[in-house]
This record gives sequence, structure tokens and C-alpha cells, in this order.
Amino acid sequence: MITEISACCERHEWLVAQDVNTWSSIAYVVAGAVMVLLVICSRLPRAVLALAVASMLEGIGSALFHGGSSDLGQYLHDVPLGATTGFMAGWQVALLVWPGRDREGKAALLGWTAGVIVSSVATSYAATNVAVGVITTVIVASEVMTRRRGATAVWTGGLVGLGALAIGMWMVGRSRSTLCYSQAWLQPHGAWHVLSAMLLLAWIDRAVEVTSQLAPPQRREPGGRRHRLSRDPTD
Repeated sequence: MITEISACCERHEWLVAQDVNTWSSIAYVVAGAVMVLLVICSRLPRAVLALAVASMLEGIGSALFHGGSSDLGQYLHDVPLGATTGFMAGWQVALLVWPGRDREGKAALLGWTAGVIVSSVATSYAATNVAVGVITTVIVASEVMTRRRGATAVWTGGLVGLGALAIGMWMVGRSRSTLCYSQAWLQPHGAWHVLSAMLLLAWIDRAVEVTSQLAPPQRREPGGRRHRLSRDPTD
């Protein structure tokens, strides 16, 4: 029996309920793996490993969620989502409040932890959506305030466009959408999985770039060691 899981796709195989939405969830696992490799190559800070773990777990949870709507799938779908958005919110707030203080990673980890806690205690899928909506509002508000201060923005036109396209796919991919055709091989919700995974990679790349631009200059000490010079005499 096919269980409707708020997404349009109702095609099914013997192994999974919503085949397109299930297999497209692998995009999150791929995005997480890419982040791990970039951390190993020192292209991204180690704090990003937490985001990578959340992305990979989101992929697994989303596959289980769309594949059979299990309780484990629901949990792994909701909690990593809260962790991911919490990480992003923490990083954005740090860029706003402590620009150039090298606190983005710590703030992002605090946001990641808060996202896990909030989404873990949420009693329903609707409650999780509300929590993620609040966290997303924090991200947007931080970005708007950053722009008003004339500081370097994280969300470029390309990122905003990609995000809008991803959200658009999520909206038209719902089961109640007038554009829903459940038997199609190309599903908007599957496109949401791929686009949002791409957005996550593009966002962390841009966020780290902006952070590095704000970082204070470094001077070399004898022996090749580098020491970061503070731009604030009170530090």
C-alpha cells in the first residue's frame, strides 16, 4: 500500500514507496561527503564537519521517510533539518554580531546543537516546520541587517535565485499542488532535494569566503608560524 507523505510522488517499487523522492535524497549524502573532503583538504574549517554530518543524516532520513514513512525516517528527516538550519543561523548571526572575530564556527556549532534539541522535542511534523521556519527567519533577518550595515553579504543574487527555485520546487511538489502528477518520473520534490543540497554547498562556500575576507591579517613569526593580528585593541 502506498502511503502519502505530503509530497506528490506516488510511484512505487517493491522496495520503496516513493521511488523518485527516495533516490533523489542521496543528493544530501553526496553534499555531506563533498564537505568532508573539503575539510580534509583544508578548504573548509573543521566546524563544517557538523554540517556535513547533518546533511548526510538528512539524506538517509529523507530516503527512509519517502521510502516507507517509518518513525526512524521521520526522526532522521526532521532532526538533521533543524541542525542544518541552526548551523546556518549561528554562522549568519556571528557574521552580523562579531564580524572578523573568528567566532562563526563556534556560533554555528551552538546553532547546530540548538537545532537538534528543538527538532528533537517537536511533537509533530508541523511543529518541526514551525521551528525550522523560525530559524530560517533568523537567517533572513541576519542577512537583511548585515546588508543594511553595508557589510559584505553572504546571500548573493545567485544564492537567492537558487534558493527561490528550490523553494518553488518544494511548493509545487506537494501532494495538494495543482501541478501534482504523482505518476511522473520527474518530480518537483525530487528536484527540491537536489537543488537544496546544491544550495547548502554553495552557501557554506560563500559563508567561508566572506568570513575569510573579514579575518584580521596575519604576520609570520620565526619558524614559519603565523599569528593573527587583532583589528580590535580590546581583544
